[in-house]
Amino acid sequence: MSMMIGLNQPIVVMEPVLAHDLHDQPGFIYQVKWDGVRILCHLEKSRVRLWNKRLNERTLQYPELQQAVHCLKAQNAIVDGEVVVLKNGKPSFPAVMSRDNSRTAASVNRLSKNLVVDYMIFDLLYLNDRPLTDYPLLERKQMLGGIFHPQGGIHLIEDFQQGASLYTAVKEQEMEGIVAKLGSSPYVAGKHHKSWFKYKNRRQATAVVGALLMEGKRVKSLLLGLYQEDRLVYIGRASTGLNEGQKLSLFRELSAIKSDNSPFAEQINSPNLVYLRPVLTVLVEFAEWSEDLRLRSPVILGFSDQAARECSLFAEQPQ
Repeated sequence: MSMMIGLNQPIVVMEPVLAHDLHDQPGFIYQVKWDGVRILCHLEKSRVRLWNKRLNERTLQYPELQQAVHCLKAQNAIVDGEVVVLKNGKPSFPAVMSRDNSRTAASVNRLSKNLVVDYMIFDLLYLNDRPLTDYPLLERKQMLGGIFHPQGGIHLIEDFQQGASLYTAVKEQEMEGIVAKLGSSPYVAGKHHKSWFKYKNRRQATAVVGALLMEGKRVKSLLLGLYQEDRLVYIGRASTGLNEGQKLSLFRELSAIKSDNSPFAEQINSPNLVYLRPVLTVLVEFAEWSEDLRLRSPVILGFSDQAARECSLFAEQPQ
């Protein structure tokens, strides 16, 4: 049965289901998973409207995507894709979230000068007054290829036939992961399907230790941050990874690096905190960024010799 779909209303997106046992399967295609903001682009004549997966309009936030009227040769269409900000050729989720969180035309104009977005299109849901959600994925993609004309920062995502080798390449590039999609699948809202799967790569960042959460004389967890210009932005706490010897070493160093004031730009309210001067850095592995820019499932891999001021929110991958 067709999904109710129209040009002037948001659509619940089809989401890949997290999986772990990756092996190439017949009938599937494989794509790079771009670390950005999911955006549906609604084109009607010369007008473009944008919606995110939470059904909120995002037309103001991404004026660059107005060029979609020149890329999609159709009277009307709805395409699905990911908006990204590329830093050194790789997506930076914190950077694109800065764009997504902008609420005024002035802030969008200011940020767009340094945080330019690209739009990675991977599906076509509606074309010339006809819903396509019941069509097989490969048919939808064939129609998408027929109407798409590259321009600027709008791209079609490439398909691959070997998922295992693509995942290896993605891991080597320290990118987010890959998606496996059944070529015969219709477009189904949400995750109630067995057609799209995501395989995620744990990533690494070098972060600044801004405070310690203590339990008596024992270090319980590290509060971490990354710099955004002159502001140390709090990105979460990590309590696993350091062995007891490393925690004891931290405790012994407290008198030399502790501070009366928090180095973080925002107020962190928690009992038993000891603030530090922002001089200590650690290498941390994590699953992904949350939408409020916190590290999910962080694990401390060890101390780092990278300078604290080099730990940037918009270039979080270690060099």
